[in-house]
Parts: sequence; C-alpha cells; structure tokens
Amino acid sequence: MLTLRALGIYSFLPCQVKLFSGHGKKLSSKYTHKFRYHNICMKGSGRGEEVSSIARLQQQSRRVFLISVAQFALLGLLRPKEAVAAEESFAKIWTRRVFPKAGYNTPESLTSETVQIDAEAMKDPQVKKGLENLRAYRKKVLDMCSAFQKDPQLEIQQLVRDNFNVAQLRDDLNKANRVFNEETQITTDRFVRNILQDVDELESVSGLLEDKTRTPRKIENTQKWLKKLYHDFDRFLALYPES
Repeated sequence: MLTLRALGIYSFLPCQVKLFSGHGKKLSSKYTHKFRYHNICMKGSGRGEEVSSIARLQQQSRRVFLISVAQFALLGLLRPKEAVAAEESFAKIWTRRVFPKAGYNTPESLTSETVQIDAEAMKDPQVKKGLENLRAYRKKVLDMCSAFQKDPQLEIQQLVRDNFNVAQLRDDLNKANRVFNEETQITTDRFVRNILQDVDELESVSGLLEDKTRTPRKIENTQKWLKKLYHDFDRFLALYPES
C-alpha cells in the first residue's frame, strides 16, 4: 500500500504524474512556472534500492497493460457479434450527439415496405391532394428532362417559374410528410429540403445568355439539376403505396 510518506521529490518537470495503478495525479504548484514531480521511491537510503523499486513498478505496469490487451482480444474472439454490436451502438449515439441536425445518421434504404405509415392519416383529403400534386410535379420534371435532352437551348428557367410555386410545393410536401412517424421524418425532412433546394438551384443555373444560348458548362449544370430534382421527387414518392 503506497502512502504519501513513500513519495519523494525527484526533480522539477512541467508534466503530470501517473502512478502505476493508472490514475493520474495533478501536480501541486510551488513556483509559478514549476511543478513538483513526485516519483515512487521505496524506503531505503541506497541508490540501488530506488532504481530497483522503479524497475519493479515498470514491470508491473507492463504486466497490467499486457493483461488488458489479452482480455480485450479474447473478448473479441469469443463474442465478436456482441462486440461489433456494442461498437455500432456507441457510434450511433456519438454521431447523434455530435450531429444533432435532422438527416444525419439515418438509413438511406427506406422503402414503402420498411417505413411505418399512419393509415388514418393517408385517408386525409389534404394528404391525398398533396400526393397528387407531388406526382404531377414529378411528371413535369420528367417532361422537362425529355425536352431539354432534345433541345439544350430550351428556356428551362421560365418553365420552372411557371410550373413550380415554391410556397405551394412546400405545403404539399409538408402535408404528405405527416403520415410518417417521427423517426422516419428524420430522413423525409431531408428529402423535403432537397427538393426545395433543387428547384431553387435549377432556376438559378438554367438561365440563357444574352444571345439566348447556353455554354457547355451551363448545359451540363442544368441537366444535372433536372436529374437530381426528378431523383429526389422519385425517392420521396417511392415511400408511399401506389406511387
């Protein structure tokens, strides 16, 4: 049993004492820029006894470390599934703490078979109307994709403004999103935000130059956002039956 009487002043070093038991001890301040560094010294007046005691403590520390490593490895071999499950559970909790925003650390493989939908909410006329409008929006995006494929100089920007009322689109998305439970809405809320952002980005990049043409770069960007908008609509509507 080590006591304070067994501690002797060894030297002055700006560091922290760590005993062989693994517990760190903060240093007491004597001077402004110096700390008293305590080392384990066995009782005795000879230098040899002090060196041998330090060697024994180092040997014990190595032994404890090796035993801990062996126990950890053995636990992984005997119970690999439990160890992996515990690690994944800790990772999910940690990422949710660090990234509390909606949409983080959520499954991407949601389907109409895996999500839980409120059957009563699906009967709501407003929900049905919202889904009907969203399917109509998706059809308009598909038509614009086909038309733009034939004519890269097509006036897409005006079509977006004519076909998409952002306020109405947001309202339809929110109505359709009511049917999911809170856990599923962590993902579907992100789908809603993506769709609204896609419409805004598409309107921004699809404008024509003064000579009513598009550069190859603008054609590529317009096509990219058209495809992304259709994909996000399709991914969101795929969660509903008969979509």
